[in-house]
Amino acid sequence: MKKFFLFRQNQIDAASVRASDTGIGMNVFVIAVDKLSFMTATRGEVQLTFDDATLYQETALYTGEAVEKTSVSIACEPGDEVKLMDDVMKFISSDKNVARFMRFDGLKGGYSSDYVKTDVVHNISPKVKANPINMQTGERSFGDAAAVAANTIAGVNFAYNQPIVDFNHEGLASVSDGGQINSWDNAGTGGNTYSINSNVGTPVCKNPAVTTSVACSTKVAFLSEADHFVVPTLSIKNAYTVYAVVISKGSAYGPLYGDADGETLGFTGQYKEDGPAEKVRSSNRIVSVRHADHTGAPATATPTESIPDLNSTAYEFEGLHVYVIRRDEEGNIFVHNRDGEIIAFIDSHPHYTKSDAFHTDGNLVIERLGTTGDIETGSFAGSFARFGVIDADIGTNESIRLARDLFNFYKK
Repeated sequence: MKKFFLFRQNQIDAASVRASDTGIGMNVFVIAVDKLSFMTATRGEVQLTFDDATLYQETALYTGEAVEKTSVSIACEPGDEVKLMDDVMKFISSDKNVARFMRFDGLKGGYSSDYVKTDVVHNISPKVKANPINMQTGERSFGDAAAVAANTIAGVNFAYNQPIVDFNHEGLASVSDGGQINSWDNAGTGGNTYSINSNVGTPVCKNPAVTTSVACSTKVAFLSEADHFVVPTLSIKNAYTVYAVVISKGSAYGPLYGDADGETLGFTGQYKEDGPAEKVRSSNRIVSVRHADHTGAPATATPTESIPDLNSTAYEFEGLHVYVIRRDEEGNIFVHNRDGEIIAFIDSHPHYTKSDAFHTDGNLVIERLGTTGDIETGSFAGSFARFGVIDADIGTNESIRLARDLFNFYKK
């Protein structure tokens, strides 16, 4: 009788993936028990590792690279690791009339072992690796030195998904603490075509070496409500990925980017009425997205956490935030936080007239950074260290990796 393991951590949805380096998005995984290679354990967790369970039959790797075997991590109470492993071994070795599969169902709470810890996020975490690691460091590998150099911009490797626009800390190198930012070179593939050469108001540079309250390892741009940058028109028709490294200042945010007409806007702000961007109000509990040639109410979602985290008195408060906002080919919108977790999702909504509400289609047109249109009240008003746009949906797995890499690079 063939036996199987069933692992489920979440509902299958638009963000589900077939392979995941981190386990995020790998919502269901079923595998025959005879593929189990070995089990290991660390405090509060058991790891099951499987043979012949990857997406690819063959891979061409650089020297020193390897693709890790598929594994599943199962949380348990410290001290129960061997008991959980014992349950797995009993299921595998039993010849009696037992169930044909051993269930670890984090969604419905159905577990074939009583030793699974159920009150933690991702207590069941299948990892079918999509990318190789460097066997010396155990970290994601990006190829040889030439490939790494070619794909890295300002300390972050974008692999094969190079941004067309990237405004980063290196572009602020010549600006002193408190100095006005009059220009900002684009480090993306679009080059000087999209470099910032004008602003509105007085956006200034903050250097954490001088202004120690800045929760970032590099210089940042600080904008008051009356400030924003003017960006030469960037227009993307279909799928895209936007990323931003922002610093919490203890208050809600308005839109960070938009176009000159106030039609394109994202990715925060609450809109009490349909129509012009002047209806915007800052909000830390709403994700709002609208694209060019539309004036109806933006497509919105309530995130699973504040944007940004306003509880500055919390013991583990971290003022640095990373957000990755992406639209897939079907028009679905996803927002990832600094851990790569999807904290907001907006279903695809095609439009039929210019004033339709809640649409997700239309061109992403960016002509303003720090606001949308020329609004002052309700604009972004805060600090950010980096902003970029990739003219493709880089997917769940790469969005997780990019968010985490950006956070690790910019944290103090």
